Amino acid sequence: MVGLYTLPGVGNRAHASKWTQATGVVDLGGCATNQASRANGVNHDGSVITGWVETPTGPWRPAAWVNGSLVLLTDYYE
Repeated sequence: MVGLYTLPGVGNRAHASKWTQATGVVDLGGCATNQASRANGVNHDGSVITGWVETPTGPWRPAAWVNGSLVLLTDYYE
């Protein structure tokens, strides 16, 4: 299962997350420190998670987490 994890503390952003019975909630992180991310979909075995990451200047970019590593799906970075 994938979703949104709100980081604890004042001013913290929400991050994409995954959950399994074995691991519980795992924060997938974002593109940069203090930037938000969202997870919207997952494949059958959980090895690929799709969603969005916020860039340091604010625009959102499509992304995937492949075996836990963030992959940006566009070739520009703003």
